[in-house]
Amino acid sequence: MIDFVLTEEIRKIQSDEIDYHIPNEIDLVGNSDQDLARYLNEIADSIQVSAENIADPVVFDKIRSFLKHFNTIQPRILSRLFDIILSAYRVEIKSVNEDLDQNEKDTFNNHRLYLELFSYLVHWFLMLAEDTVQVSKTSRKSKASNANPKGIDWSSQKLKAFDLASWLLDLKLSKIWTLTPDRVNFITLFTKPAYMLFENPLQVKSQPIKDRIFRILSLCIKNYEHLFVAQTTIMQYLQYWEHCAEPMAELLVFMVDKENYTQLADEILREISNREFKDTASKEMKDSPNPKTFALFLQKLADLSPKTILKNLVMLINQLDSDSYMMRSTLIEILGSIIIELTKTSQDNPNQVDQINDFFDILEQRMLDPTAHTRQKVVQVYIRLFELKFKFPKRRHAAAVLAIRHLQDKSSLVRKYAIRLLTVLLSTHPFSLYGGELSLEEWTTRSATLKAEIENVTTEENATASFNPAQQDTEMTEPEKQDQTEEPSTPSTPLPTERAAPKIIVSAEKLQQLILMRTFHMDAIRFIEQIHIAIPTITQLLSSKSKAEVLESMDFLVTAFNYKVKLAAGGIKKMLHLIWTKDTSDEGKGIKMKLLSCYKSLYLEKDVKLSQRENTARIAKNLIELTNDTTLAELTSLEQVLSTLMNENDISHGVIEKLWSVYGFTKGRIQKSQRRGAIIILGMLAKAQTTIVSDKIDMMLKFGLGPLGKSDLGLARYTCIALQRLEGVKTKEKGRGVQEGIRFPLNHHVFSRLKDVIENSTTSTEWGGEILTLFSLAEQAINTIYVLCENPEILSEEIIKDKTVRVFGLSDACSDSIADMDPPSEAMILDYDLNLSQQVSSTLRTPVYQKSNELSQLLFLVGHVALKQTVHLEIIEAAWKRKKNKKEIEERKTEIEDELEQVGGTTEDDIGDAMVRIREREILFGPNSLLGRFGPLLTEVCARNKVYTDRTLQVTATLALAKFMCVSSEYCERNLQLLFTILEKSKDATIRSNIVIALGDMAVCFSTLIDDNITFLYNRLSDTDVIVRKNTVMVLTHLILNGMIKVKGQISEMAKCLEDTDQRIVDLAKLFFTELASKDNAIYNNLPDIISNLTSSQPVRLEEESFRRIMKFVFSFDFTEKEKQAENIIDKLCLRFTTAQDERNWRDIAYCLSLLPFRSEKSFKKLLDGWPYYQDKIHEDAVHKSFLEIITKGRFHKNQKPELKALVDEFEQKVDKQKGPEPVVKPEKTTKKARNSAKSNEKKNTSEKNVKPRKRDLRKRKRSIQFDSESSASDIDMDEDDDEEDEIILPRSRRAASLKQKNEEDEDEDEEDDEEEEEVILPRSRRAASLKQKKEEEEEDEEDEEEEEGSDEAEEDD
Repeated sequence: MIDFVLTEEIRKIQSDEIDYHIPNEIDLVGNSDQDLARYLNEIADSIQVSAENIADPVVFDKIRSFLKHFNTIQPRILSRLFDIILSAYRVEIKSVNEDLDQNEKDTFNNHRLYLELFSYLVHWFLMLAEDTVQVSKTSRKSKASNANPKGIDWSSQKLKAFDLASWLLDLKLSKIWTLTPDRVNFITLFTKPAYMLFENPLQVKSQPIKDRIFRILSLCIKNYEHLFVAQTTIMQYLQYWEHCAEPMAELLVFMVDKENYTQLADEILREISNREFKDTASKEMKDSPNPKTFALFLQKLADLSPKTILKNLVMLINQLDSDSYMMRSTLIEILGSIIIELTKTSQDNPNQVDQINDFFDILEQRMLDPTAHTRQKVVQVYIRLFELKFKFPKRRHAAAVLAIRHLQDKSSLVRKYAIRLLTVLLSTHPFSLYGGELSLEEWTTRSATLKAEIENVTTEENATASFNPAQQDTEMTEPEKQDQTEEPSTPSTPLPTERAAPKIIVSAEKLQQLILMRTFHMDAIRFIEQIHIAIPTITQLLSSKSKAEVLESMDFLVTAFNYKVKLAAGGIKKMLHLIWTKDTSDEGKGIKMKLLSCYKSLYLEKDVKLSQRENTARIAKNLIELTNDTTLAELTSLEQVLSTLMNENDISHGVIEKLWSVYGFTKGRIQKSQRRGAIIILGMLAKAQTTIVSDKIDMMLKFGLGPLGKSDLGLARYTCIALQRLEGVKTKEKGRGVQEGIRFPLNHHVFSRLKDVIENSTTSTEWGGEILTLFSLAEQAINTIYVLCENPEILSEEIIKDKTVRVFGLSDACSDSIADMDPPSEAMILDYDLNLSQQVSSTLRTPVYQKSNELSQLLFLVGHVALKQTVHLEIIEAAWKRKKNKKEIEERKTEIEDELEQVGGTTEDDIGDAMVRIREREILFGPNSLLGRFGPLLTEVCARNKVYTDRTLQVTATLALAKFMCVSSEYCERNLQLLFTILEKSKDATIRSNIVIALGDMAVCFSTLIDDNITFLYNRLSDTDVIVRKNTVMVLTHLILNGMIKVKGQISEMAKCLEDTDQRIVDLAKLFFTELASKDNAIYNNLPDIISNLTSSQPVRLEEESFRRIMKFVFSFDFTEKEKQAENIIDKLCLRFTTAQDERNWRDIAYCLSLLPFRSEKSFKKLLDGWPYYQDKIHEDAVHKSFLEIITKGRFHKNQKPELKALVDEFEQKVDKQKGPEPVVKPEKTTKKARNSAKSNEKKNTSEKNVKPRKRDLRKRKRSIQFDSESSASDIDMDEDDDEEDEIILPRSRRAASLKQKNEEDEDEDEEDDEEEEEVILPRSRRAASLKQKKEEEEEDEEDEEEEEGSDEAEEDD
């Protein structure tokens, strides 16, 4: 028999396989395959005859020799060897099974030896095979690994071995291995290879292998006391192997479900609940458990066996307080899974309903988690829960409140999922009684109806009780009480005949049904009100920088709109502006694509329940409703959306025909808004397809510019806009994009109708919507003429002449008196009335008193024609240049050259010069210029505002003057000061706003003139009117960002707009600085001027908090990317300390310094170089705090170098030394004095007014340097401040006064006080005498304490 000790042999192969001693070892190195096959045959012949031959030392050692040289033998040889061993092993296990069944105890010892030998060989083989797989896996990444012969799959052999092991372990092996340690050593032969397979990610993905491993481990745990080892091993694997999370969870589920063994899962979950997990970003993470693996393990276990988690949830819930957000997030997700599991059986078990409510309470609490990832997980769990068929009606309100609150969460992901949660709550709401629509008005009406019905009914019992006067007050139902409260009746005059009518007797069930229905309606109203609260915030999130938030917001608004939530319509309109988003994403996920998809689904989608004709009418109606109550910006965005949809052929021809039928409807009355909306939509669609309007010109002239148009000026205006689409679809071209378009002859009937509309449209003289529409109509009519007419100047001349004759040519025009003029309103009594002698140009010498309305229309026409004539010249110039550069046929070319010679040149420069000369000299100053005749008139009306007091006249005249000034630089220069005077002194915000916008246009045309007077424009940033300020910010933003004007020191006025009271102006200012920061060194170059102007005390000093907010925003842009730039700013700021006028300037400069990044040692060197400039300012607390922030930045800088650390230390030492130590309060002295004060506290409170201050109190009060004339009672009793009194640091400006004050006080004090007073140290000399002073003060304080104790005792005795 072989001498074999299992534990010793296992230890040997684990320590060193190469030096493993085998007594009868065969040298297999260098042997041929024939020799190896011969050895295998010998082994097979021996052990297949009888498995007992494994105990033969020669056979056993021969097998061990093969295993020892495992890495040098071909895999096929090894595979055959393993099959031989497993075959004999199977025979032995079968024999053991039979002997155990027959209880053949005599054979147990032999079987034990044979099983240990076979199991030892199988164990060794499995370990070698797994090691080979691991080596093959790691070497596979190298190029030479392809030739590795050991890279084979041993899976089939492993499955056979584990099947035999499972069979063996299922036997009653305790009869063979009677001692527990022996059994443990034996089963280790199988458990160790099983656990080792978990380390290989590829092996754990194989389900057959996992099933065998689970079977073996479960048998060992249940039958062979392997529980503790398994628990320890699983925890270790979860600690170090991330891929083991899921298979370990599957193992526990196998034990619970297949083996009905829960103890292992319970123990592991208990141990996890007691572990402390650190955050992955923590420095202590190295030795702590890996929270990610444990989180995955718990999540997988909860998915597979929620009941197991629920059983141990009381312990696991403690991990909600873990430092690791992963563990907290996992516990939250587990709670969601458990709630889903409990809802499946909650109807049968009321206790589970309480559990669900408790879990919901925990979820609500975790919404306050400090980590955004955890809050996001809570919202995701809510989304999962509310997507179930189970509605959770009692929890929906709380979830909606949380979602609304976290719409303002600082994390974008949390906000995104909060919006999605509201969308889910909306789409799964339980209030589907009336079709699911959520109109607040309808639900409120229904609720009121139910309330009235409940108040008017009663049950038979209550009706009987109501006839008993004695019980009437005690048995009255709640509806009756409400009725009595509303209509109290006098008890002295009861009228039985009147009591029977209001009450209807119904059954108790019917009354209860009505009450429940009312409650249902109240819940619905509360939910709708919550949605109304959320919509404004979600609408704001449409402007978010996060694309995911924008998409979620759009989904919510579309869902709300479909459910008829009223406020959602406003959000749908706001969505229109997203069409201008710079988004190039494909696959329909971009914001633009999402917007178009939303609008198609809302307004263009066909209803399958309706016919084709009904769908067409429905879509046309939807499009018309889009134009109701819209602003100009919304119409512009809607035009872009509809034209895009039209280009994609998403709007059918039938819808367009239906729109035309609405526009030309004559069979009955139709609302003006519908006809108007139809032509608006048609004009928008025609932007993409001109034929839409080109085929309907006659209809537009008949309705839009006919009698209907004259009665509805808005209809005429939008008809003009639609006619402008006849010029054709604009193509994107390089340059200025000027397009000539399609032109019609002057005799075309369109122009005669336009002329008639301009001349004969009249309205009231009051400034309001009608007169604004009239001017808007005239503007669009002129635009249409200049867009479509071949010779628009001829037609415009006729219109102006006819209008002038109407205004000035009537016989009774000059006979109108001043009394016919409108009385001057308070707003028009202005201060800029100029004498005519002050005007450079010749003006009318007598006032022209005409009807203000007619004159206003004339001046408006003249101004707009002048502006459009300038634009027309640009179109002609572009067309001629395009023709000049285009090579055409010879005949055409000759004709073009003749035309070009007529304007004085044959090159592009000559054409440009000719056009400039026409603009400057011909339009307004030509001898035959019609517009030039109106120049003096405009100056007359604008300058003599106290004569021409009509507000409409002044607005139109000022606007026309500004348009004239955009034509000619000479005219602009002549009247510029008049315009600036009106801008400064006019009290009409409309006039000032128009001038601001006009100045922006003038700056583009004549930059030099405006640049020299740009201060007038910057002054409007502080205008009293919000609209003026907003327009000024927009104009300056356009001019500065496009390089039209130079950025000067006045940019600080734009910075002040960051603190404006109007949020729109604040947003525009932020946008301006954001865009300005993208330009090279723009903010860096202007930063000194910004700081200088904002810190200046003239004319009104900016508040310190406002200054800090502005500078924090400005410094938020990283404009000091180059280190040299940061050094220059530090240098300039340090120099400013020398010219700082007061402490406020010190604080401002120091705060600006603290906002700089201080990335390197050069910045600190520059700061140290400027030390002499600000060292005497350190004593100011705010200045000191700012420098401490700089030190903190240097301390916590990433990749801190030793040089930087040394400079930071040096700077900190200087700051601390200059500031001096903080006053130190001695604990013993404070405690003692506090005790003394407590003893006499009551007595002092009662006699405080009559007690004369002690000598020490008076002395200390004199030592305190007072800046206020009043002193309070607390100044007398502040004994604790002895050490702080001498630490007072005086500003430099007050030192002389304080010395004089000190000398005056010295004259009134005794000798002791004089000596003490002389020791008050001023800031510069205080540090030199601090040591001496400290010692002397301590001695004095001890003496004073003794005196105070004695006086306190005397007071107590009294």
